Amino acid sequence: MKFWFSKFLLLFTLGCYLSLSAQTNLDSQPWFYDLDEALKSPEKVYKLSLSDKKYTEFPKEILVFKNLQVLNLNRNKIKELPADISTLKNLRELSLYKNKLVHLPKEFCELTRLESCYLGKNQLEGFPREIVNLRKLRYLDLTNNNLTLYEISYIRKALPNCQIDLLGTPNEKK
Repeated sequence: MKFWFSKFLLLFTLGCYLSLSAQTNLDSQPWFYDLDEALKSPEKVYKLSLSDKKYTEFPKEILVFKNLQVLNLNRNKIKELPADISTLKNLRELSLYKNKLVHLPKEFCELTRLESCYLGKNQLEGFPREIVNLRKLRYLDLTNNNLTLYEISYIRKALPNCQIDLLGTPNEKK
């Protein structure tokens, strides 16, 4: 019994160390604030912030950043996400606050490493049923969207371990 407990403790400690190590490595990576600058060294782009750039479409060039873990596209006018967003396999945090999104492609739910997602102040009316695939998602901001009570209920059931912020969503009961 002691042997198995020791083995478990060792594996648990190793897992915690690796998780902390990955976070420390991300913290040490620089932010990129200019798409053209980031494109000069795509393999070095882990964190990209393109907020307030007046984009009306998702910049497809972002899809070349295979190491991208944090993407900020806040306060643009993006109306839809491409299905190709699923190629950003390492994405852990996605922020699309205050855009013009109405729907998300089902491929969005292939971002299985996603931990935090900020979709507040869009015009979202629904979510793909595949949202259940986002098992690592721990925070989801859906404030000020157009979700029905049915959609809200489905999202809550699909993501039981996720904190979901719905403040200001017209159909959410107070």
